[in-house]
Amino acid sequence: MRARRSRSTMMSAANGRPGPVPKPPGAGLGRIVSFTTVLLLVLGMLVPFSMVQPIAAAPLGDSDLAVEGEALQGGSPPLQGVYAVTIGGDVANTVGPVQLSNQGNGIWGGTAPLPPGSYGFDVTVATNDGDVYAGSSSVNVTDDAAGAVFQFDSNTGEIAAGPFVVSLQTDYGTFPMVAAGGGNFVVTFDAGPGSPVNVETVVNGLPTGITAQPVGGNGGRVQVVADASGNILQANGVDSGQLQVTKTTIKVIRNRAPVSR
Repeated sequence: MRARRSRSTMMSAANGRPGPVPKPPGAGLGRIVSFTTVLLLVLGMLVPFSMVQPIAAAPLGDSDLAVEGEALQGGSPPLQGVYAVTIGGDVANTVGPVQLSNQGNGIWGGTAPLPPGSYGFDVTVATNDGDVYAGSSSVNVTDDAAGAVFQFDSNTGEIAAGPFVVSLQTDYGTFPMVAAGGGNFVVTFDAGPGSPVNVETVVNGLPTGITAQPVGGNGGRVQVVADASGNILQANGVDSGQLQVTKTTIKVIRNRAPVSR
């Protein structure tokens, strides 16, 4: 019986040593195809990620105003700076346009001595590149309020408004202050005649720490005037007076013209 020789034990006819085993046609092609397939799959998975562009989060409010807020912080957007913020609409129709003041860090605020009621208003921002309409809102002034308070954030375009309540804490209780014109607020109350009384302003429910000690008038009346920040501009007693009315009788004598005969 002839022994069957395996390909692995075949000897080279030339030198009698084992030679390379011949591979069948197409051997190794499957590995190449498999590797290529995997490579294509990986590249296919990476393509969508390579097409994604980083997107910055959109700022809140008006985009121009958000850029303007960056300008105030030292950036270099196209706008050159907010220099005025004005409240218009129903508020302006009642008390005139209200100019907000710059409170720093892009925040603008102010008050308006409005009577109780509901008011619509719009906000206009003046910049070096022109006026920008920032939006509109409304405010409800309650019966105990001395007006309305407004705030505008140029970093985000956010508009805030609410009733503005200025009151005065005293040894005799807390009294609401009412608009006195020129952005000031006034209150008159009864205390002890000729006696000092301690007073402190309160703005929107927060004591300001600003105090005074006026002396009541001869009838005990005290009057205090403060600005929108709670600064006491005047605090003094008010003397009572008497109005005396005197009745005067005037006798009119008419001269009769002589009668000619």
